[in-house]
Amino acid sequence: MIIPEVRAELLKIAARLRELEKELYRRRSTRPTKVRSQAFTPDLKKQLRDYQRNNPKLSRQQIADKFKVNPGRVTDAILGKRK
Repeated sequence: MIIPEVRAELLKIAARLRELEKELYRRRSTRPTKVRSQAFTPDLKKQLRDYQRNNPKLSRQQIADKFKVNPGRVTDAILGKRK
């Protein structure tokens, strides 16, 4: 092979490498599921506190399942940590 032929081959290889480089990046992350929790409103906070007061034997997980919220939100409502 002569130099111009080698240069042409290298340019073809470089173009292919540029195409392959695009495959090395991660795709943008997307939310796999819909949001299932309710918004943490003052009304929900009051409902969680009242429900826990009326049902003291239920676990926070059980209360969270009933209101479709995270158990941490139940804890926040009961302890008054969130506004």
